[in-house]
Amino acid sequence: MVRLPKDIEGQVVDVAERLKRDYAAAFHAMGGNIGAYWNRTSLNIEVLFGSPVGPGWSAHSRFARLGWWPFGRWIQVKKIADVETELRHEIEDYLTAHQK
Repeated sequence: MVRLPKDIEGQVVDVAERLKRDYAAAFHAMGGNIGAYWNRTSLNIEVLFGSPVGPGWSAHSRFARLGWWPFGRWIQVKKIADVETELRHEIEDYLTAHQK
């Protein structure tokens, strides 16, 4: 099975933790809780409002693809820094559009 390279995994974890830390207060003020999850190819941000089943909002950014899954190569298609920038823009756009 193709695995996420350890150096990339560390970067993804760092970005996920930064995004959660930086936006937790803003989403909490709206009644939401922010979370992050990732796999070998993408980083996802999810905010749930109210109950564990929603309503919710999410943003997603793909940083890699798998060639000939599941035994092929892992191919990076976007820098992790670009993933963070993209997700921050999506989060900021959502917060701006939904401020009370």
